Amino acid sequence: MRNALIEDELLNPKQLGDMLGVSRKSIRRYELAGLLNPIKLNKRVIRYAASDIQKMLSKFKQAGGVV
Repeated sequence: MRNALIEDELLNPKQLGDMLGVSRKSIRRYELAGLLNPIKLNKRVIRYAASDIQKMLSKFKQAGGVV
């Protein structure tokens, strides 16, 4: 994972999955669990804000979990 994400950066599901080392299905599970808030640009285009990803990773780290 990159050390510093740009706060305004938007990632698509594939980029996010590659960065976290998880599948798109896992990303969807994180959405349903309320850990990620997708930004829907239209019906087919979804992006994720880098700030939301940082928050999710902080929650995992505090809980002692892994992504």
